Amino acid sequence: MRHKCSINADLGLRSGDHVCCLYENEQQRAEVIIPFISQGIAAGERVLFLGEPGSMAALREELDPLLAGMGTATNDPLVVISRDRMGISRKHFEPEMVLDLLDREIRRAASAGYNSLRVASEMSWILEVVSSVTPLIEYEARLDEFLQVNQVSTICQYDRRRFDADLLMGALHCHPLVMLDNEAMRNVYYVPSEELLSPKRTELMIERSLDSLRTIRRAELIQKDNEARYRELVAVSPNAVMLVKDGVIASLNRPATKLFGAESDEELTGRSLADLVEADSFGDTQQCFRLVEEGQVIPPREMVVRRLDGGSVITESAAMPLELGGVHYALVVSTNVTLERRMAEELRNSESRFRAVVELAPSMVMIHQDGCFTYLNPAAVEKFGAGSLDELIGAPFRARLPAEYRDGALGEGEGSAADERVTAVVEQRLLRLDGLPFDVELAAIPLKFGGQRLNLVVAHDITERKRAEKEIRRLNEELERLVAVRTVEYERTDRELVDFCYAISHELRAPVARLQGFSEALREECADCKEELSKFFMERIEVASLQLQKVIESILTLSRLSRVELKNEEVNLSGVARQVAATLLDVHPERQVEFVIAPDVFATGDPLLLSICLENLLVNAHKYTLRAGNARIEFGIGWQRGGVAHYVRDNGVGFDMAYADQLFVPFQRLHRQEEYAGTGIGLAIVQRIVERHGGSVWAEAIEGEGATFWFTLR
Repeated sequence: MRHKCSINADLGLRSGDHVCCLYENEQQRAEVIIPFISQGIAAGERVLFLGEPGSMAALREELDPLLAGMGTATNDPLVVISRDRMGISRKHFEPEMVLDLLDREIRRAASAGYNSLRVASEMSWILEVVSSVTPLIEYEARLDEFLQVNQVSTICQYDRRRFDADLLMGALHCHPLVMLDNEAMRNVYYVPSEELLSPKRTELMIERSLDSLRTIRRAELIQKDNEARYRELVAVSPNAVMLVKDGVIASLNRPATKLFGAESDEELTGRSLADLVEADSFGDTQQCFRLVEEGQVIPPREMVVRRLDGGSVITESAAMPLELGGVHYALVVSTNVTLERRMAEELRNSESRFRAVVELAPSMVMIHQDGCFTYLNPAAVEKFGAGSLDELIGAPFRARLPAEYRDGALGEGEGSAADERVTAVVEQRLLRLDGLPFDVELAAIPLKFGGQRLNLVVAHDITERKRAEKEIRRLNEELERLVAVRTVEYERTDRELVDFCYAISHELRAPVARLQGFSEALREECADCKEELSKFFMERIEVASLQLQKVIESILTLSRLSRVELKNEEVNLSGVARQVAATLLDVHPERQVEFVIAPDVFATGDPLLLSICLENLLVNAHKYTLRAGNARIEFGIGWQRGGVAHYVRDNGVGFDMAYADQLFVPFQRLHRQEEYAGTGIGLAIVQRIVERHGGSVWAEAIEGEGATFWFTLR
C-alpha cells in the first residue's frame, strides 16, 4: 500500500532528539517515519530500524526509489533489526541489550563512512517482553540518557491500538519531544531520566504534577490578564473594534461607536451587524460571521457602513475568531478608508490630466516593460515614422536601436526598472521603422504601477542640433588648420628676425671693437694735448663705443634666450642672490647698501637663465637706489595672484605706475640715461627668461618710495 506523504516534510528535529510518536493508523506513522528515514539517508547517515520486518515492509514501497543504487549487501544505509536479532527473549530483557547494540551500530556506521546514526524504533516488540509500565520507563529513561550523550536522533513509535493507557503515559514521561501534526513539539509531560530512575520516582512525579497544576493556574491567570489587556487595547485603539456573536454586536469601542454615528455604544449593542452594512459590501454578512466563529479568518475587504444619521462610510474590515471567557466571538476590526478612496479617485483624475499633457507633449514619451513598448505618445509615434500606435505596441525597444547601441539598452541593464536607478540624460541614436536613424537625448525613470515594474523614457530629438554641432566642429577644425599655418609662418618670421638681430649684432661687434681701440689709441696719443675740447670729444667717443658694445651684448643675449635649451634643475635662488650682492658690494665699495636675502629659497628651472634673471633684477635695484639715503634691497618669496611668487624690492626712486606697461619693452626707459645709465634691455631679458619658464613678471611701485618686481615660475 502506498502512503500519501512527503519525504521533504520538515519534522523540526535536531541531532540527539528523542521523540515519541503516537499513531492510530499506518498513514499517520508513514507521514513521520518516511521523511525521518529519507532525510537521514540524504544527509549521509545510516538509519537503524528496530522492529519486526513486517512493520518495515509497509514503508518499503516509498523508500525503494531513494535506496536504489545506494549501498551494498554489507554496507546498506538502512538496516532492519528485529527483536530476535537484538538477542531479546520473552523470558529475559535488559535495557543494556539495546544500548550495547546501539553502541556497536554507531561504531559500525562510523567505520563504514557514514556521518552518524539515526534510529526509528517501532515499539510493538516490547509488548512481548514487558508486562508493566515500570520496565518500559526504565528502558526509555536509560535510552534517553544514552541518546543525549551520543547525539543520536531517535523516534519511538507507539501504536495506540496496541498499547494501553498506562504504558502510553509512561512512554510520554520518557520523551523530551512528542510528534503533533507531524511536527516535533516540546512534551509537557516529560520527566528527566535522572528522576525516572531515582528510587524516589513516585515522590518526584507527584511534585512534578503539582508543578504542572501550578503552571496551569499561572496560565489561567495570564489568560485573564491577557483578556484584561485586550480590553484595554481595544479601548485605546484608533481603529473601530467590535465583538460579534451570532451576527449580533456584543460590544464595541469608542471609535466603532463614532464610525456608526452613534452617541453611545448602547445604541448599537444587540443590533444585527448585517442591518448596519450595505448589502453585498462584506459578502454574505451572516455567513461570514458564522465561518469566523467556527475558526476561519476573513482577510481585509471593503465594507460600507450605514451610519445612524443616514450617511455612509467606506471601511476596510477584517474578522477573526476570538475566545473570551470560554465564549467564541468574531473579532471585527474596521478602518475608515473613505478619505483614501476619495484620494484614489482624485489620483485617477490626476492621471487622466497627466495623460492629456503627455499626449500633447512635443517630446517623445515611451513606457516599456520587460524591454517591450506598452505606451507611446503621438510625438513618439510620429518620430518613429509609424502610421499608428498599434505598429509599435508590444514591439521590442531594442529593435529601435542600432546594433552598436543594443548592449546595455534601457530596460535590459543599467537604468532599467529592474535595478530601480534613474538614468541621467544621455545621447542615443534611434531607428525609424523605415531604418533611418535619428539622434535623441533621453532619460529613463523606473516606475512601479499596479505592482508591475516599468520604465518611463523621455526623449528629445536633437538631430538638427547634432548637424549644427558637426558643422561647428568642421569650422573649428578649419580655423585650427588656418591658425596652425599662421603659427608656422609666424614662427618662421620670428626665427628670421632673431637670426637677423643676431647677425646684425654679431657683425657690429667687430667695427665697434675697432672704433673703441682707435679711440683708446687716440686718447693715449693725445694724452699730453692741452686742447680740452679735443680731450672731451675723445672721452665721449670712448664712452659711446663702450655703451654701444653693451647694447650689442645685450641684444645678443636677448636673441640667445630664444635658442637655448632649458635644463630643469633645482636652483638655490638665495645662494645666487647672495653671490650677486657680494659682487655689487665689491665693485661699488663707495656705496652703502643693505641686502636682505631670504634663506633657503629654491626653484626648478635652468640654472644659468635663472641666475641671469635674478642678476638683472638685483643690478636694476642697485642702480635705482643710487640716490637713496639708506639703500635697502630685499629678495624673498610671498603669496601673489593665487600662488607662490618671488620678489626683488628696493627703496629707490620707484616710477609712475601709469608707465608700468613700458617697463619690459626693449630700449624703453622711464628715466634719463644721464641719471641712470643702462642699455634698456635688462628687464626685457628678465621677462623672456620668466616666460620661457612658464611664469609671469610684473612690477609695483610708488614714485619716490621704491619698487617691487614679482615673478613666478611654473
